[in-house]
Amino acid sequence: MLLEFKLFKMDEKSEAYIKLKAIYDRFPNPRHEFINEFIVVGEVTEDDCYKVLQLHEEGLSLFYKIKEIAYILPKKDFIWDEITYTEIDIPKEYLDMDTIEEIQKLNS
Repeated sequence: MLLEFKLFKMDEKSEAYIKLKAIYDRFPNPRHEFINEFIVVGEVTEDDCYKVLQLHEEGLSLFYKIKEIAYILPKKDFIWDEITYTEIDIPKEYLDMDTIEEIQKLNS
């Protein structure tokens, strides 16, 4: 299913970004380059966090329902330039109706 997402970057000075990058840097031969690009697939309102997936040079790696594998990171750490979107074709087995509706709401 083709869905449109706002393309976010993380504040590179934020604690969450520094920790995420440090974890990535520990892998001796990573499959993908670390790219500071994220899409929002949900939110945790009581913690003021987004559920996000990180993109890489080939797009997105999925192996389970997207909200189950998403990072939960503070909204304040994300920056959107208010113009950049990306479209991603996500197989339906990784989505449910609630997720689709939430993605559309958060990315409109």
